[in-house]
Amino acid sequence: MRGIYTSVILIILLNIVGCASVETQFHDVSASEIKKEERIQREMVLNVAEREEIRVLRVAYPIMVANAPLCSKVAHTAGLGFWSEFDFKKDERPFAKRSLFVDENVRVRFVHPNSPAAIGGIQVDDILVVVNGKEIVSGRKGDKTYKNIFKNYKKDSFSAVFKRKNNIYNVELKFDEQCDYKVRYDYRDSEINAWADGKRVVIARGILRFAEDDHTLAGVIAHELAHNVMVHAHKVKHNASVGALAGFVLDRVVIGYADIDDGGIFSEFGKSLGWGAHSVKMEQEADYVGLYFMERAGYDISIMPHFWRKMASENYDKAIGMETSHPTSVKRFIALEKTRAEIAKKKRAGAPLLPNKNNRSFRVIKTDLEYEK
Repeated sequence: MRGIYTSVILIILLNIVGCASVETQFHDVSASEIKKEERIQREMVLNVAEREEIRVLRVAYPIMVANAPLCSKVAHTAGLGFWSEFDFKKDERPFAKRSLFVDENVRVRFVHPNSPAAIGGIQVDDILVVVNGKEIVSGRKGDKTYKNIFKNYKKDSFSAVFKRKNNIYNVELKFDEQCDYKVRYDYRDSEINAWADGKRVVIARGILRFAEDDHTLAGVIAHELAHNVMVHAHKVKHNASVGALAGFVLDRVVIGYADIDDGGIFSEFGKSLGWGAHSVKMEQEADYVGLYFMERAGYDISIMPHFWRKMASENYDKAIGMETSHPTSVKRFIALEKTRAEIAKKKRAGAPLLPNKNNRSFRVIKTDLEYEK
């Protein structure tokens, strides 16, 4: 048997030797050259991802702050972020330290324009030394200390000591209120997509690059925020449960009267129908409320209808005439133009920039606001 295996391997090797090969003298590369270029490219990846994520966070900040009065879930923010080398995986740290200049100190990662942190004079790369009287030492211990302080932080202000080069300075910051939904950037996702799950707004790299300017990106973020504020994720789950329950009843009927186990086919079918129930209307509502969120944050809402014309050209004719879980791009363009005119009319009249209610009162947007009668 061993002789047979040896013969088979030899035959395979002889065939490989006889395979056609290349005919030009291209350059080979050494292990050291590969290692050097790999380092350069890994550092480039981190740099680009960081630059893109900061753009997402910067554009989102005014939307989250300006619309806090409309959000039932709010949190406090100073408009800055921190980081250290311990925010990176162990194999990424050497590249992060070289390209992003992180180290064992807790440093300021970003400061949003017009935020309490910016007004307080805090700058990127300042080192956090003390927070509310607690010392932030360098190393993993300091990294854990500051994260524990700000985890579920409920106060509306904080005092801190920062170090900038050889200078030490103190700040007392009063926080802004913002909508309490995390904004995340997925730089590994190249799809032209964004989504909201009731807790987060997630922006994929594909749509970040598709949204060429900050105003368009703001429209995408505002749309997803509207999904969260209008509790669409919860409503979708509720509808799916209702559909599954109705299907379950039918499954029981089939088993009871026909003595046939259908494998829960009606439960799954009902769940699917419930999952898609009103999904188009929810997208329309997110477009409508999202445009108000944009305007309230100071972004140019006139470009959003044209965003859907651009999306139609990206998806060929699929978005134009096919309505699935989303409205067609044609409907979205027309409806957004009408919403834009509605907002302009309210601005001219000096009326509150609040979405119009239907016959039932809002159950999710704060209702203690003055609506136009």
